[in-house]
Order: sequence, then structure tokens, then C-alpha cells
Amino acid sequence: MKNLQKTIGYILLFPPILSVLLFTVNLLTNDFNKIVGMGNLSSNWSGNYSNDGGGFMSATPIYFGLMAIAGAYLLSNVKEE
Repeated sequence: MKNLQKTIGYILLFPPILSVLLFTVNLLTNDFNKIVGMGNLSSNWSGNYSNDGGGFMSATPIYFGLMAIAGAYLLSNVKEE
């Protein structure tokens, strides 16, 4: 059971950590087209429904945050012996 919890915890932590690393590299580099999947951040993650100020945002950051919390929780419950 402990090995299964560790495996699931690492699987849940991998995408959020990778996305934070890619986001950081994207912010620090001058060549924006060479970073995988983070090319046009503002138009991909937000938008505008109308001219009166209504807009939307992607739920991806919320999902990554919940994945990271679940993975960290699973790894914190596994005690090394």
C-alpha cells in the first residue's frame, strides 16, 4: 500500500512541477517560441466575452494546484521505515 501511495503521489506531483518549471523558463527567456506549450499565455489562459468587461480564465492552474496538494498529501502519509 505504501508503494502504491508513493507512486500515485509522484504521478500527481509531476505535471504541476513541470508546468511551474516551464512557466519560469518561459518568463526568463527571450526566445518565446522554443519553450514547449507556453507560447501565447495570455490568449490561451484568459479571454474576453464582451466589451463590457466580462471575461474568462482557464481552470488549468486550479487543477494543477489540486493535483499538487493531493500528491503532497499522499506522500506525507507514507512513513519511511
